[in-house]
Amino acid sequence: MVSTVVRPLPAARSHTARTVTYAVLGVTLSASIIVAFNHRKANASIVQSSYFAVRKDSVALSLLGPNIRHRDTYPWIHGEINQNRGNIDFSYALKGDDGEGTLHFRCVRRSRSDRDWEIIDWSILLPDGRRVRLSDDAIPSTV
Repeated sequence: MVSTVVRPLPAARSHTARTVTYAVLGVTLSASIIVAFNHRKANASIVQSSYFAVRKDSVALSLLGPNIRHRDTYPWIHGEINQNRGNIDFSYALKGDDGEGTLHFRCVRRSRSDRDWEIIDWSILLPDGRRVRLSDDAIPSTV
């Protein structure tokens, strides 16, 4: 003979805490992935080369002044760096002792078998809207 115990069911708990936990976890994971991808772009050889080249460029030095560096503590790289497809197009903010601007670099490789890259844009966009082309002798060599 089977006996059953008759007692009231426990009160249903709210799922609000679990929902909030999953939402916070999702936002944290998404932010971590975005920061990791930006870190990968910031450490790409072409970004490092462009940063070195712009710091030595005479046009950039005359516009921004000496001591050119990233505007923010953690530089945010906008754009695409896809060497396999032959498309590099990125920009990031800079500042010097005399001003600030946004460096823009764009180059393409016309065919997969072609080893040469064609530089489309190598310039600094100033806050007043002027776009100033940097000198050709300071073009980054690592593409």
